Amino acid sequence: MDTGIFSGIAKDLIGLVKRNNRMTRFVDESETAQPLFEARIEYVDDNKIQVLDDNIIEIIDVDDLRKHNTFIPIYGVDSSTRTITSPFFFMGMGFGVGVNYRYGDKVECPSIMGIIGKDPVLCQDCKWMVIIPFSGPDDIILKNPCVMTHNPAGTPYDETYNRYVALDELRLVIENHVLSMILMNTSSGSGSVVFLDGPIYIVPKLASMYSSLKPPSRGRVDDYIASWKALIKERLEILRHKKKNTLVYGIVKRLENSYILSCVDPAGLTGGAKINDQAYLILYTRSVFKNVSAKPFIIGPIKIGAPQELADIPPKIVYYIGLPRHRYAINTGVAPYGFYRVEFLEHDLSFILKTYDHPCTPPLIDSLLSGTVIPLSILIADKLAKDVSRGITNYFIRLLEDNGVPLTYDSMRSIEGYFIG
Repeated sequence: MDTGIFSGIAKDLIGLVKRNNRMTRFVDESETAQPLFEARIEYVDDNKIQVLDDNIIEIIDVDDLRKHNTFIPIYGVDSSTRTITSPFFFMGMGFGVGVNYRYGDKVECPSIMGIIGKDPVLCQDCKWMVIIPFSGPDDIILKNPCVMTHNPAGTPYDETYNRYVALDELRLVIENHVLSMILMNTSSGSGSVVFLDGPIYIVPKLASMYSSLKPPSRGRVDDYIASWKALIKERLEILRHKKKNTLVYGIVKRLENSYILSCVDPAGLTGGAKINDQAYLILYTRSVFKNVSAKPFIIGPIKIGAPQELADIPPKIVYYIGLPRHRYAINTGVAPYGFYRVEFLEHDLSFILKTYDHPCTPPLIDSLLSGTVIPLSILIADKLAKDVSRGITNYFIRLLEDNGVPLTYDSMRSIEGYFIG
């Protein structure tokens, strides 16, 4: 396999190691290698949550859902990142995909054909790597068009930059690229439905906490917030220019990081206490479907506005969907459920209602009628993204090892675990 892109980057990294083989500067990993938990908690202002319907909870009529045309052109979009670490550098590699399994269409970032050298031009406009040399900027590596050298706000990456943030930024850059390619393609973008694995946008708690504060500078926190704003601006700009008959949904699987349902408490469960959305939905199913046949249900619509200091971000509409994994209870008296949240920008609501009987019809067709708890398009994109990212990362690790580039224990164990099974 001709992997010119990998060979070129490997050659640059080998040169970096040789130039710095006597490097004595200590890289403090106490902050750069730790996740920013506050950044992963979604912030929603209680005053910006509005229930749009008196009957916010409804049971899904599966027979009625089957009457719809189930061959909707749906694209599932997801990405995956992997890391390679060395005493001399940190490296993140990513792969993103938009796949329409019904029509056999696929969009990639980076192009697999570009990676294996069949058409290198396909990789030129797609950033899918982050490399942070611990010895400081390295002009040779940073000139590679595949490598992100700065965060989306223009701040150069260096050894003090949080690696989890850099990976999140890489993942969003890749997903934005895949999304824009789908929406700009006239054959795939017109009349399609796109499911993003994750929120349409997220307001991290960290951004809300610091956005209203005045200088002095808060150092790296300012860089992280500026980067988040740049990524959100890019995402919204892509959505603003999509065709009117193309719909983009966010499919949120991890509900433990948001606290929306307990703020409106549609089932009267919490008595004013705040619990995360996952816990709320579990309490609801246990209180309603205990010792009875489990039924799929929807909670919504709920309108969510951005915090006042971030007023340029448009509101979004969210629904929560609960689907039983099977109809009848075992042991606990409650059938196990799977949950996810559907969200889209408010200005798409009128077109959705003209097109479908219910705003949740496309994701329900792709999950409930497909026999899955999460929309099948998302599951396919998720598996493909993870498999390809793992494959290219493990190949590159072997390439570096064969050329004498020292790697950390964790990187070596990752490749060993892959081949062991």
